[in-house]
Amino acid sequence: VIASFVVPITYNDQFYGIAGVDAPIGFVQQLVDDIDIYDGSTDAVLFTSKGTLIAARKRPELSNQHVSQIYDDLDIIQGQFATSFSRISTDGRNLQIFSPLEFSGKSHWVLGLSIPLEKITAQATEATSRQIAIGVIVIILSVALFWFLAGQLVRPLRQLTDAAMTVSVGNMDVSTEIQSNDEFEVLGEAFNSMTSQLK
Repeated sequence: VIASFVVPITYNDQFYGIAGVDAPIGFVQQLVDDIDIYDGSTDAVLFTSKGTLIAARKRPELSNQHVSQIYDDLDIIQGQFATSFSRISTDGRNLQIFSPLEFSGKSHWVLGLSIPLEKITAQATEATSRQIAIGVIVIILSVALFWFLAGQLVRPLRQLTDAAMTVSVGNMDVSTEIQSNDEFEVLGEAFNSMTSQLK
């Protein structure tokens, strides 16, 4: 692959000729192949402003072919290649970034990158999954703790309720054994005192 760079020679608005150089640019393919973004998942292409592919990452056979083989909607975006811009690919899977490489005021090449959105959002997705897992664990632990505390609160009430039901049918030979170091224990002692006095 050879690139031709030609510049007119003028002096006092008079044209004297042109100076040009033909440079082999086969090394550009290696430069594009060496682009390693997001663990090699990013595709990179270099093409002229007229749409000729100079290099495509890991696809040297596309050199000198038209860039429409890679960008199927080239006619829509071709007018924007004079400035850097980005967009979501037509299939919605990649972030595409285009940046011009200026050689003179009139001609330029364009470097295009295509990065999978799943790679860009991988860290955020992983963090979200981790937060969800932590949230689920916290909820399970909270429910278990609530269940345990509820059982601790309800057990003395059940004992008092069972004892009261026994007394209500006329059986005074009942007492409660509540040892909770709180108002339930005081209430149990008062209940035991009441049944003994009734008896």
